[in-house]
Amino acid sequence: MCKVEEGPPHKYLMELEVIGYLGQLMETNFVARLLKSAIKLQKIVIHTLALDRKMSYYDEFIETTHQTTHELAHQLMKNHPEAELVIFEVLFC
Repeated sequence: MCKVEEGPPHKYLMELEVIGYLGQLMETNFVARLLKSAIKLQKIVIHTLALDRKMSYYDEFIETTHQTTHELAHQLMKNHPEAELVIFEVLFC
């Protein structure tokens, strides 16, 4: 994960829901920036997305998604220990 630059705090963002999270660098950095600046965050819901299990890179894809989701969860608990974290894994076969 890249270094997340400081920005103005989000004073009113209390719940964040990410749908179709793939664990790609750009979306990971975007969510990490929101987690860092959302000073009143109470809940984050992440819907990961896994595509066809027949893809040759499926296992690597799942591992990357799990790893980046874990990193986001760690950052959430660091910055917002009182916040609720919900992770859904959506599989398309």
